[in-house]
Amino acid sequence: MRNTAYCIFLFILALSVPLFSAAKETPRDAEAPPVGALKDISASNENGTLTVTVKTDRLMKPQTFRLENPSRLVVDFENAVNKVAFMQLPLNAPSAKQLRVSQFQRSNPRIARVVFDLEKEFGSHKITQNDTSVQVTLYPAKTAAAKTAEPVPAAAAPKTKTAKVASALNKPAGTPEKSAEPVKTAAPSSQPAAPKADVSLKK
Repeated sequence: MRNTAYCIFLFILALSVPLFSAAKETPRDAEAPPVGALKDISASNENGTLTVTVKTDRLMKPQTFRLENPSRLVVDFENAVNKVAFMQLPLNAPSAKQLRVSQFQRSNPRIARVVFDLEKEFGSHKITQNDTSVQVTLYPAKTAAAKTAEPVPAAAAPKTKTAKVASALNKPAGTPEKSAEPVKTAAPSSQPAAPKADVSLKK
């Protein structure tokens, strides 16, 4: 009986050691990456192309996706906190009317979110980043960018015979115009036609 209890104790102890080791290593393995910050947002619009600069305190690689009804472009910064001083920024661009920034998720992983309220003329976007900022470039649709009317081709000027006009101007007044020469016809011959030789054979 004593041996049985001792064996059960050793068996339970053997099972508890791996669980204890795993629990001890979990906090180290689950350590979250450092949290970054969105510090400021500015925008510029040049010839219909909208460039929005999000200033950050470190290199960030945001995720983007589209939402409809209404049409929006969402830019998520994972492991980041929002420290921008405002919540909305009017854009008044062909591709987007405004942007909104907020702390979308406060628990791990923290997510700071920038949302663009798109216009109908939105075409595409591009994301570039460096150690201090993330740039979001919005392009209008091709049909909106190509609204400039094509130049109407000039009507072809009527062809004029400049050589004849110039020669006419150089002639003195009263000079009769030279008419085209008549087609020459062969003159009738005054000599009588020679008699035809009698080529018939004498019988």
